[in-house]
Amino acid sequence: MKEFFKRTKKGSPILWEFGGLSADKKGGIAQIVCGPKGERKTPVITKSEKNGRHAAFVVDIGDVFIYGHSYDDSFTMKIYQLGKIKTSTDGKEYFELKLLGELWKNEADKKYKKNKPTFSAAISALRRKLKTRNCKEAMYTKG
Repeated sequence: MKEFFKRTKKGSPILWEFGGLSADKKGGIAQIVCGPKGERKTPVITKSEKNGRHAAFVVDIGDVFIYGHSYDDSFTMKIYQLGKIKTSTDGKEYFELKLLGELWKNEADKKYKKNKPTFSAAISALRRKLKTRNCKEAMYTKG
């Protein structure tokens, strides 16, 4: 698996926190970005797009993002850790990804508490984001 990314003007790779619940309240998609142990990061860019991009973070190997989608009362989340940076055949850069885990409706991160980083605060932020209609703000930032 891989995750394409953009770079800042200074050349640092960035990923976005984005998403929210759709206007019809049926479902949504969202992504939260955090450090290797679930810690909040400081954004380098912020925006307030409806269900769009809300905060960009400089990321590095070992950082984590949690991607989720919801429909009605159910949701699925996947926790990924960023690996090596590679270049695709068309010249686009991407991170190799390691899947740390998947969560479904009403599951907590209890599977990951023993011998793994805990992402409970980031998972809670993603749940809030998936329930926020026309979300316009970042929900998991430092500062």
